[in-house]
Amino acid sequence: MSRWLCGLCFKNDPEVAEVIVMDLVGKELSDVPTTIFLYERTLETLLLSSNRIKDLPLPLFHCEALTTLIVENNYIQTIPSAIGALINLQSLDFSRNCISHISENIKSCRKLTYLNLSMNPLGQFPDGVTQLISLENLYMSSTMIDFIPANIGRLSRLEIFELRDNMLSALPKAFARLNNLTCLDIGHNDFTELPEAVGELHALQHLWMEGNDIEELPMFVNGLWNLVHLDCTSTDVRIVSKNIGALTNLVYLTLSNAKLKILPVSIGRLKNLVTLRL
Repeated sequence: MSRWLCGLCFKNDPEVAEVIVMDLVGKELSDVPTTIFLYERTLETLLLSSNRIKDLPLPLFHCEALTTLIVENNYIQTIPSAIGALINLQSLDFSRNCISHISENIKSCRKLTYLNLSMNPLGQFPDGVTQLISLENLYMSSTMIDFIPANIGRLSRLEIFELRDNMLSALPKAFARLNNLTCLDIGHNDFTELPEAVGELHALQHLWMEGNDIEELPMFVNGLWNLVHLDCTSTDVRIVSKNIGALTNLVYLTLSNAKLKILPVSIGRLKNLVTLRL
């Protein structure tokens, strides 16, 4: 049994000081409080969102029991090499910071299933992230990346991958190895064609590709037979392959503000289609 007191969650008796959760969201903190380190043996969840923290002190990485670390919306500039000591981390959120460098040691956080790095000026895909083979949810929107490395295929357990608002124009062939992916967001990038690897993501259910210069929904789109939601808003799509008729699970199809002049007759085979926006 756990008990809460002043943003702390105590395991059993608070007098024993076995704190497992510490919630310090929105406290206008400039530094990580040193009181946290009193509970380094038991602390499992640390919530530091919406503060003014610029640096993470070394003692924080002695909290090896941590499974969840949320530092969203601060002023962190780097994720140091000490991150590799948090070997029990499962959820890590550094979104909305100022991070331009992530130590390759993040690869040691092998239990990570959730990683959010969105809205940071990374400039390139972090090498260590491609070795986090337990990842199921990866968010890297608005990170100023223009290249996805071929070893992305290692992340075969990924189910959600967000890459919107970057400068991507291609995806590696190894992207097709993400065969558990159900949600892919590549909206607002620099694609001029839908990458062939996307057509091999047979488990995909949701695909956002709006705001690109893609001119065609190609023949290989028929490989996306589990697709439920396809958003092509504000693209240059002029041609929709007749193979779109194979997407019989499609419920939502959005082609608003595209350059499409005609739809193929095969679209009539989309028996589950509820919403069609042109």
